[in-house]
Amino acid sequence: MIQEKTGVLLVNTGSPAAPTPQAVGAYLSEFLMDGAIRPLPALPWWLILHACILPCRKKTSAAKYREVWLDKGSPLVVYAQSLSRGVQRMFDDDRAVFPEGCRVVCGMSYGDPSIRDALERLRQEGCQRLAVIPLYPQSAHSTTGSALRRVRSCLKEMGWSPDVREVESYGSYQVYVDAIASSVAAAGFNVAKDRVAFSFHSIPLTDVEAGDAYSSQVEATCEDVARLLGIPRERWSLSYQSPFEDNRTWLGPFTTSRLGELAREARQDGGDVYCICPGFAFDCLETLYDVPHELAPAFLAGLSDADRADAEPAQLFEARALLPRLVYVPCLNDSHAHARVVHGLACQALLAG
Repeated sequence: MIQEKTGVLLVNTGSPAAPTPQAVGAYLSEFLMDGAIRPLPALPWWLILHACILPCRKKTSAAKYREVWLDKGSPLVVYAQSLSRGVQRMFDDDRAVFPEGCRVVCGMSYGDPSIRDALERLRQEGCQRLAVIPLYPQSAHSTTGSALRRVRSCLKEMGWSPDVREVESYGSYQVYVDAIASSVAAAGFNVAKDRVAFSFHSIPLTDVEAGDAYSSQVEATCEDVARLLGIPRERWSLSYQSPFEDNRTWLGPFTTSRLGELAREARQDGGDVYCICPGFAFDCLETLYDVPHELAPAFLAGLSDADRADAEPAQLFEARALLPRLVYVPCLNDSHAHARVVHGLACQALLAG
């Protein structure tokens, strides 16, 4: 039993405030100037970013964001806030362990709601012990590492020193593995004939060479999920997506290349290919836009000329006689299963020691 007010801070990347070039430009400027992400020292990179990259990229990215934007706002932020409410309900329903209550909030590394604002809310609530959970199951220097550094920096600026428990990764946490496996099964996966394409966000090779353990965590997650579902090794693949720059400088193999091979294999066996992105806590631009606009055409390219004549990219998610489907399995988003994962992680962190 914890005899003090506790808090849980859920952290993710963030999103532009609106799907407009101005808002996207402001967001990308903050995001790409992060020391964990920018490839050059601050001044030369700032000049390149604002003179060469942002003028075009903010317009093309804004058009993509408009395609996935929800009535309530950015999908990532909407799902994150909904998830935090779901986790809050779990704490509210059981005061036995936390009789003084536990406050759950979310904050974004870039954009709003910010990490600083979320921490201010927890301080105003009188929280003395905090669980900080960056919602990146497989930690990387540029994601989890950057998020935790921002939290520490904000706490220092605030002059606030609560008892902070950091959750650095949870890609092998059994409740998470169960949730991912269940989502694949619920999508209709048939272990006897179908394949799974695990697709994760790529990271710069310089981070891998510097000792980032991201790729080994990714591999462990895939192996755990495949084992739970009973998928033989030849029926699942691991690849990476959404590199920011020249593909040669980012961790591969790339999903756009691998899906063509999987399409041909599935065509021979009569099964479908289930694409899942377990490294993303929430569906966002990289899933809602990239899957239909980049991954689906790559899948189609793997089919024969005759097959391609019978199928357009938009039809790849529909059942068609003899032709394999590319079935996208949504992220955990604000599901009850995801809330159980986060609630369990928070309880472990808050009760440790």
